[in-house]
This record gives sequence, structure tokens and C-alpha cells, in this order.
Amino acid sequence: MLKAARECFLSKGVGKTTMDDVARAAGEKRQLVYRLFLDRRELVEAAINARVAEIADEIAAVDQADADADFAEVFTRVSITVIERMRSDHELGILVGAGSPVSLHEALWNDVLADRGDGSGAAAGAGTARGRLRKTSPAMRSRTG
Repeated sequence: MLKAARECFLSKGVGKTTMDDVARAAGEKRQLVYRLFLDRRELVEAAINARVAEIADEIAAVDQADADADFAEVFTRVSITVIERMRSDHELGILVGAGSPVSLHEALWNDVLADRGDGSGAAAGAGTARGRLRKTSPAMRSRTG
């Protein structure tokens, strides 16, 4: 479902993509979209989380090559790379651009701020990014107490 949503967002834009469009692209009924995602905003958040995770994985894979560099050098290089990738990423630009219900700041920090330090935030965020958990599911509700 998330893959279909991301394809719709890229082809039609976030503001013009409906839940019906996503269901049709996935070959499913709209009710399934709403079972997986509470609303369009939650679907956009999941798409952003998935794309940010892909970018992070790509950067981490490249960074593994230089294990002898000192921490400050690696941290600086990775930080610059993250900023450049996020600024130039076409899909991320669409997901947080005009017509999106989610800003990049919200997408990047909401889960971090909600995480209580017990690992539940990362696990639940990954489930949401994969379209497997709704924010209203028990796993997500437990993050907020």
C-alpha cells in the first residue's frame, strides 16, 4: 500500500492524491487504506519516514568505508551529506512540498520527541513507515502513555 501511495504522490503530487487513488493503484479497496492509515496525513508521514529511512541507509552504507577516520570528521561528513541529500531529494521535496499536510520538521522530529527511550518509538515508527501500524494501534498508543 505504501509503495502505491508513494508512486501516486510522485505522479500526481501530494495535494491531488486521494485515498481512492492509492487504493486503485494498489489494486485494493479504499477501506483497506483506512485500516492501515487513519487519514491522508498519516499516509504522507509514513511515505516521508520510508524515504528518510532509505536515504539514511544509503548514507550509512557509503560511510562504512572509512572506519579509520576520527569521530568529528565522520560526524561532519555525514551531517553535510544528510543535509545535501535531503535538500536535493526529488521524492522528499514532493512529500513535504506544496499541498503536503506534513512539514519536513514534523516528519523528522515528531517520532523522536515521542520516543520515551525504551525503543518503542523506533519500532513503532518503522511499522508505520511500512504501512503496518496505524497511530491509533495499541503499539502506537503505548508510546504516549
